[in-house]
Amino acid sequence: QLIVMDEPSAALDPDEVENLFRIVADLTSDGVAVVYISHRLEEIRRIGDRVTVLKDGRAVAGGLPAESTPTSEVVSLMTGRKVEYVFP
Repeated sequence: QLIVMDEPSAALDPDEVENLFRIVADLTSDGVAVVYISHRLEEIRRIGDRVTVLKDGRAVAGGLPAESTPTSEVVSLMTGRKVEYVFP
């Protein structure tokens, strides 16, 4: 089974986001694959295992470890430029 979530937290308040994360955790523990699309890197790090980075609608990197890939690397891949400063 597979579920695709495209920017699911965009219109949610913090409590609703926590509930969403619990639902995602329940789904994955039940063996459901979740594709979670978000620009919020802190969310990806928190709930993701692996990251695929898109730029202009094309994958420019895939299989990056969600927890350990530096934010500057992800942003550079997304923008196509070296980033000196990254703000949360």
